[in-house]
Amino acid sequence: MFAKIFAGITSLANREAPTSAADVGSAQGASFAVATASALGETIVQTGAAAEHTNAMADACGSGDVELVCILLKQCATTELIDELGCSPLIHAARAASPGCVRVLMLAGANAHHLDTFGWSALSYACAGGFLGCVRELIAGRADVDWAAACGVTPLMTACLYSHVDCAHALLEARADVHRSTPSGSSPITRSTSLEAMQLLCACGADREALFANPLVFSRLVPEVQDWIIATREWTTPLHHVQLLTAPRVRELLAAGADVHARSGRQGSQTPLTIATSLLESGAQHVGAAMIVAAAGPWSSGVHALFPPWARARAVQLLLIGYGISNVYDCALLDVWIETLMPFAVRRNEDTTCSAEGACSHVGCHRPGVGVGAA
Repeated sequence: MFAKIFAGITSLANREAPTSAADVGSAQGASFAVATASALGETIVQTGAAAEHTNAMADACGSGDVELVCILLKQCATTELIDELGCSPLIHAARAASPGCVRVLMLAGANAHHLDTFGWSALSYACAGGFLGCVRELIAGRADVDWAAACGVTPLMTACLYSHVDCAHALLEARADVHRSTPSGSSPITRSTSLEAMQLLCACGADREALFANPLVFSRLVPEVQDWIIATREWTTPLHHVQLLTAPRVRELLAAGADVHARSGRQGSQTPLTIATSLLESGAQHVGAAMIVAAAGPWSSGVHALFPPWARARAVQLLLIGYGISNVYDCALLDVWIETLMPFAVRRNEDTTCSAEGACSHVGCHRPGVGVGAA
């Protein structure tokens, strides 16, 4: 069998190849490369060495040869060819840092959740190596970002362990669970080894008290991480980390009802508002901080989108009432209504607690199915 393959490859080598360095980079050289790769794929299949029974796919993925992977898939090679170590072609592609091969395999229906004999998935390998391109392709292919290895370690834990903050950020943008833990109690924050990763996790709501609850884990942190964790221990919400948040993320938190006045029980602890104000007073041009300051002020049409659902619902109802009054009496009353009355009537942190049973007439109630819906 292999003699036939060798003979086929020899015949390919005898084809008219580019004869100069200029030809290699020309259309002639490109055409020769594609034709040779295509013929090689056909030779492997036609000589009886069926692609799904050889290591051709694993080798192609391991070398990042997207062209050959496409050819093998066209020749009916399977995306689930498992080698002796339990590695699938997708795992080989992720380990080889080949986002192109990962994309092709995912489009061909590769199983992103297959674990090798070591209990690792393609996403785990990509996060361990810091291969951001592969991580993004796997996420785009709908790989489960919380799919744990055999020991319960998630890709986010792996990215934090190896200090690949960009990979961790991509996972968190895809809604990776920052609170997920292994059976032994390990979590992303307890496995984090760098200040950047620690800050990112805390900004996404990780529980830093888990570090203080485990003196051994805390003692293993580098001094700069220990110092930052202690200095910011009173930062109890993601919004406290405004310096680390993007403007869209700040907007999302504010619109969901994040409290700009949140503080720990300790007297004199900082709030998101005081942190944002200090940041702006220092001369920093930070859009997120400006959003927090604006959201802490009175309601207006300009900051309506930064208010929580129940406040936006009340604003809509009051605006409809104002339109009704102005239609009956005087159109000029509408401006006075919006600019003078509504800022006092719409409150960001107004109590919206309702009874658990029965109908609720509370304006802006955000319980499902009752009250006035958000705008």
